Amino acid sequence: MHKFGGVYGDLDLIPLGPIDKHITQFLAHDEDAKPIAFVGHMGEDNFEHSIPNAFFAATKPGHPFFYKPLDYVVKHQNEPAFNREPEKLTGPVALRACVKEWQASEGKTHELRVLENGKIYPLNWSGAPKLNWCLCRTHSPWFNEGKCNALYENTAWTITYWTHSWS
Repeated sequence: MHKFGGVYGDLDLIPLGPIDKHITQFLAHDEDAKPIAFVGHMGEDNFEHSIPNAFFAATKPGHPFFYKPLDYVVKHQNEPAFNREPEKLTGPVALRACVKEWQASEGKTHELRVLENGKIYPLNWSGAPKLNWCLCRTHSPWFNEGKCNALYENTAWTITYWTHSWS
């Protein structure tokens, strides 16, 4: 992200339409504009997984926020509390901590936008309605990609079915 800018999405993150339709700064070619970074948000802000790491975007190269997660790993890599689960050192727990730190200090020099709930992660793994969970979770016997996407196509930009393939 820092070197090239652009959009990153996990392999199981599916766009429901063109991202540049929503992040219009990708279409503007203002050479003097500072890069803007974007992350998604899911659920309540006090949920430690509320900023999943399945999506990032930067309108152009050079946004300094993207050094923050690297610094976080260097700082905490030898601490046992951060090595019990991948989420705490390199996943959503770590990304949320980096975003909160950025917002509290450096956020004024380069903009970091946390997108509103449901735009990137409409299926909240900690609080989705049962019907949505049944239709949208690949591990469910009722999984139906078309019906799941239809639930969110007018409100969400992307969807992920949260396969959690590492477990």
